[in-house]
Amino acid sequence: MLSLGWWLKRVAGERFAGDLDAASAWLEQQARAYASSVYVRSCPEQYLPHPSRWFNAGHYDDDPAEWSRKHIDSDKPKQSGYPPPAKRVASGLWHPPKTRKEGD
Repeated sequence: MLSLGWWLKRVAGERFAGDLDAASAWLEQQARAYASSVYVRSCPEQYLPHPSRWFNAGHYDDDPAEWSRKHIDSDKPKQSGYPPPAKRVASGLWHPPKTRKEGD
């Protein structure tokens, strides 16, 4: 894993003519903007990248407008992967349990 200092030097060299303070302020601004974005607030935690992956993938260079949209699955109800009970019955995938008759 690369340290944050490596990314800071890289960004300073690429964007800020070696100015580490300016690069540090810009990276902090990008990270804070992402962390407080609509996308992060609406995304299930298991789909959020670890900060080291976020930096390694260069997401600090992403367009912040992308972070203003909700996560694609944020409005969907959680599903088990099976069709709802009514559809299972209609399709023949599920049958109600047989009731026992007295004496059986």
